Amino acid sequence: MPGTQNSREAIPTLEDEPEWMTFSTINPAPAGSLLIRDPRTWHGGTPNVSNEVRAIPNIEYYAPWFHEPMARSMPLDIYNSLSDHGKNICRYIVSSSEIDTAIRTNLGGTPHLLQTT
Repeated sequence: MPGTQNSREAIPTLEDEPEWMTFSTINPAPAGSLLIRDPRTWHGGTPNVSNEVRAIPNIEYYAPWFHEPMARSMPLDIYNSLSDHGKNICRYIVSSSEIDTAIRTNLGGTPHLLQTT
């Protein structure tokens, strides 16, 4: 939601979220588009009202001081194929064990460093 990166209001729960937020979109984007956003803004995906699976691949970059617990999500074989610079950048996300690629049900919530209450 534009401007909410400066808000001191509590983020509404899904039950309390107004309908205009639930179904809001920035704009329809054609395949191959890129969206860059500030994670401090209130954000979320819009409901998938189709009967098709909708994948939303993303890449997230954080400042070095932002140390929230992160899932290690890069397979070791991909990490090993990176340049030294790439390995340095990805050192906190490489996983030494098998990565579960199932649908995650533990998404949501506000990272500790971004909580206002």
